[in-house]
Amino acid sequence: MRWLTTPPWPYALTDAEWFIGDSTSVGAMVIECAGQVAGIVSINADGDLGYWLARAFHGHGYMTEAAGTLVARHFASGGGDLTSGYLLGNGPSCNVLTKIGFSNNHVERSPSRPLNADVDIQRMVLTSAAYHAALQWEARSARLTCRPMQAADADALHTLHSDWAIVRQLGSWPWPPEHDFVTLRARPYGGDGFVWGVFLAGKLVGTFGFTDGVIGYSLTQDLWGQGFGTELLATGLDHGFRNHPRAEVTASVWCDNPASQALLRRMGFRWVEQTVEMSKARKVEVGLEHFTLTHADWLARQPAGSA
Repeated sequence: MRWLTTPPWPYALTDAEWFIGDSTSVGAMVIECAGQVAGIVSINADGDLGYWLARAFHGHGYMTEAAGTLVARHFASGGGDLTSGYLLGNGPSCNVLTKIGFSNNHVERSPSRPLNADVDIQRMVLTSAAYHAALQWEARSARLTCRPMQAADADALHTLHSDWAIVRQLGSWPWPPEHDFVTLRARPYGGDGFVWGVFLAGKLVGTFGFTDGVIGYSLTQDLWGQGFGTELLATGLDHGFRNHPRAEVTASVWCDNPASQALLRRMGFRWVEQTVEMSKARKVEVGLEHFTLTHADWLARQPAGSA
């Protein structure tokens, strides 16, 4: 309660009953986890995002998932700019808003009913333009749709990367994948480059990253051996070199993944060296094959007039 501003303190049962009766007007929705009420998230008529989460559910990425889903629904339905804020000193709340895409606006002094005192609140804003700009880096191939992931994709990403056959070949994923780790990955990438969710008929079937000059990818097992990897890398590399120009990109594949090594060679990558690295998922050292692809080599492979 100390991090909220509007509820009374002490909080009586009649206060809860009033809030439930008024929940429609304030745009409040219950967050349920394993059948339990975990918290509240809301977007009111003024476009202000508010939320709280019971302490037993802290630290698992639930609020980022819940608030991110509500924000995605808001903008998908044509909603306007959003505002929110947190009491200075509330680091977890700051992290939630930052992950969703909010940026700092100003600090304002406001009364807190639970504390019976004035407090400093960092006000933040997420414009419709900024939200959609984060989602605009998408592309389509013959069969695949590729776009930045959102908090609402966390469950599908967790399912995809709960397959040991996939995760054992990845470099940065732990095993088993924890919920908060997955939730952090299921959001628009804020660095140099992009990270896509890869969709087939609306279902998340893989990932592709073009980040800081390094590419990485995954595909669900039922698509292996059908040319989807070639299609995905062709789409991702073309998009990456066009929109995030680099002299070269690199990729690394475990030595016991000959299919992925062959895929890289088909795309024009050249083998550089082998090292021995610790696999985060396997928790043992494994041989790692390193490849590079220059922008010039990529352009030389493209049909005349396509680059």
